[in-house]
Amino acid sequence: MAASDWLPDFLRARLQGRSTVVRALDNSAWLFLDQALRMAGGLIVGVWLARYLGPAHFGLLSYAQAIVGVVGACAALGLNAVLVRDLVHEPDSSDDFLGTAFMIKGAAAAAGWLVCGGLAWLLSPTDFQMHGLVLIVGLSLIFQIFDVLDVRFQARGEAYVAAWGRMAGFALASAARIALILWRAPVWAFAAAAAGEILLYAIGWLMIGWRRGLRVRGWHFQGRYARSLLLQSWPLTLSGLAIYVQAYIDQVMLGKMLGTTELGQYAAALRIVTAFAFLPMVLQTIAAPEITRAKRDHENLTEGDCTIFIESCLCCFWPWRCR
Repeated sequence: MAASDWLPDFLRARLQGRSTVVRALDNSAWLFLDQALRMAGGLIVGVWLARYLGPAHFGLLSYAQAIVGVVGACAALGLNAVLVRDLVHEPDSSDDFLGTAFMIKGAAAAAGWLVCGGLAWLLSPTDFQMHGLVLIVGLSLIFQIFDVLDVRFQARGEAYVAAWGRMAGFALASAARIALILWRAPVWAFAAAAAGEILLYAIGWLMIGWRRGLRVRGWHFQGRYARSLLLQSWPLTLSGLAIYVQAYIDQVMLGKMLGTTELGQYAAALRIVTAFAFLPMVLQTIAAPEITRAKRDHENLTEGDCTIFIESCLCCFWPWRCR
């Protein structure tokens, strides 16, 4: 269902013939719904989970997730932004691009999972419970490689499709967490639920992609493109690492220096503070493929034209101001 269909008649009239803005509006509406659902549901279930586990066990789980988060920034390799651009420029080569990115991500995720285990041992050599939690949560790195499907949807101007899969996966994962709380499950079960949520996203994307004609068996690995992809994405890898280190290093330090009880209290408060961090991410997800597509279709696009185009994309949030 298109979000633009719900607009008043005078707004739809202003958007008539502006396919890029309409597509951005439809994508943004579903992405905002996805993020709002996960923000509200995650906050409610997260607070309930923190109260159930208590500061010590919740801090232990947060410590494991922080370690995996830092390593995951490296394992992602910054490929997605470059992959979106290439898929927009050369849609006929999508099988080669997706297959190559999938294989690179798979190798990086496997290495990242081992690094997570090594870091857990170095930071807490005698805490075997921590080692197990890190390895369980670290499985999310393996499942995360299927986000190349999300990239494919973005490149086709169908970011809302991936949002459907995420919303369904989040709803199931939240129901599982609530059931685990009611059944008085141990902390390792919630670590498995965190990894299982990413697996549910992957399953949802695969099912939606299959219904839309996507065939993973048709993907191919191309060594030449792999080298090009890695050469272009390494600055983004460093950027992503810096962002995730800044986001998680405080939790790693608190867990190491003060213990998991203090970390649990800090992590519970942090979830409330960071609840609205999704807004810039939604804007970037919508605008990046549309700008790339415009540049591909109009090779002589100047910097001034790009500025006008960006303003046109952003007016989907204020459609009554579109000219």
